[in-house]
Amino acid sequence: AEGGAWRCYPFIEGGVCLQKAETAEQFAAAGRSFGPFLRLLEDYPADTLYETIDKFHDTRDRLAKFRAALEADALGRAKDVPEEIRFVLDRAEDCAVLMDQLEEGKLPLRVTHNDTKLNNVLLDHKTGKGICVIDLDTVMPGLIHYDFGDSIRYGASTAAEDETDLSKVSM
Repeated sequence: AEGGAWRCYPFIEGGVCLQKAETAEQFAAAGRSFGPFLRLLEDYPADTLYETIDKFHDTRDRLAKFRAALEADALGRAKDVPEEIRFVLDRAEDCAVLMDQLEEGKLPLRVTHNDTKLNNVLLDHKTGKGICVIDLDTVMPGLIHYDFGDSIRYGASTAAEDETDLSKVSM
């Protein structure tokens, strides 16, 4: 608003950012970039980082919010999706599995990217290989399972994540 820079990065010549994987190789390039990113930060004390998005991957919290929204049914649409509601509620106990294991010390708190999409990796336009991971504003404490799940959610979809024509969306 005052004419200053919000965020600046060095320009990397020959880099390209893709919004959707057109080939399996492009999707694999993202994985080959996020893997080393996580490995390089595996010993960094995650608990010293600020949680930039509160409870972002807290599935217990998400389930509680889902139940509250269902109870309120502010737009009267719950009646139109009983199968989808039942699908979620039938899996309610699963929502605590990773959080329980974290709290029990079975899974380590790690530095995670939390937005592991192909468009958060800069690819070399000639070789197709990853140059670097970008969009670091969501880097915070978490479980590497979050990053794996998010990458698969993004990569397995046939459409952009903001697609409004649901006939284009499948896995």
